[in-house]
Amino acid sequence: MATGIFYVRQCLVNMSYTSFDAELNPASNDISDNLENSHSSINVCKGDLIKQQTDVIVVCSSSQYLFDSICKAGGNSVSASYKLELSKMPEASIITVKAGGQLLSKRIYFISWKTNSDESILCKSIEKFVSDALDKAVEQNYRSIAFPAIGCGLLKCSVSLIARTMVKEVYRKLQRHSISVLFVIQPEKKDVYDEFQKQIQLLKSILPSNKLRKICATFDKGTIEVVMGDITMQKVDVIIGSSSSAFLREVIIKAAGNDIQKAYDFESKTHPNSILIATPSGILPCKQIFFVKWEPDSNEKVLEQSLVDLISTVVQNVKSYKFTSIALPAIGCGKHGCSIDIVVKTMILEMKKHLITKKLPWTVKFVIELDQKNIYNEFCKQVLTTQD
Repeated sequence: MATGIFYVRQCLVNMSYTSFDAELNPASNDISDNLENSHSSINVCKGDLIKQQTDVIVVCSSSQYLFDSICKAGGNSVSASYKLELSKMPEASIITVKAGGQLLSKRIYFISWKTNSDESILCKSIEKFVSDALDKAVEQNYRSIAFPAIGCGLLKCSVSLIARTMVKEVYRKLQRHSISVLFVIQPEKKDVYDEFQKQIQLLKSILPSNKLRKICATFDKGTIEVVMGDITMQKVDVIIGSSSSAFLREVIIKAAGNDIQKAYDFESKTHPNSILIATPSGILPCKQIFFVKWEPDSNEKVLEQSLVDLISTVVQNVKSYKFTSIALPAIGCGKHGCSIDIVVKTMILEMKKHLITKKLPWTVKFVIELDQKNIYNEFCKQVLTTQD
């Protein structure tokens, strides 16, 4: 039976990220005008963190050279304030002190960070470093913040990995908050500067094209959309995650807040064999979060059936909650390394079948990460393909 598409249209994506307008000026140390003229921006410059006129400068307290340089420039007041705050809260993830001396910022955030040989753990630690600093700045109503390129000096971490992870995490946070972010690179570190500039330009090149990168197709009373973006930002009734994917689970729970971590832990402990765990949405713009148990498999037939079962479980529970809009990630297309063709084709075909046979008046969004253009294209192809 044909799953006819009644109409297909391209829709405009309303990106909440505001601007990359401030110039990437490698020689500039005075950046306050550029930052103040933009609600949000991501920039890189060659310079000295000490001379930045941002509201906040971020210091990796475990980097002895940077730590000593900032404390020396800040004078006795900065050193004394840091020691006092550390004695009060020795386990605090961030020590904040008022800037002084030769420092031109208003505030200093001292954050401890350690490298790791495991790339996955390293990426998570970098994301946390950036996220914690930005959350604190927003909480304290600051509008601009400057970061060093952590790990790119004596620790000799992969410059590409550091730049990509820091820039991507900043972008993710800027979808929620308006703040200008500057990466400050030591003048002699040309390779580091070039890599940060490359990552920012890559992101900048992706964003304008996303204005036309939302594919919509109708199936009976329902609609399937494919969008590039952040699943935690979707304004739908329910966001779908996988309880078996630690990375995806952590991303969603982190964005939802600490209360959701507690709710998830309680449900998973109380119902360890449950195929689906439902939690409140926390601070996310949805009503509920569903974490569905799912495991990848190298056997293509088993993989396909597991995806059929996953979509069926999602549909049953969405119906029982009387929800009408869903956001799903490209499950299995990331670190699991599953066949993109099988995953995408199965998920789309099964969702089409449910929408048509059950006449569901739903909006179903498949949300693809910005750096997964090939996966986005495959989803679009499958959505716009009729099946006999």
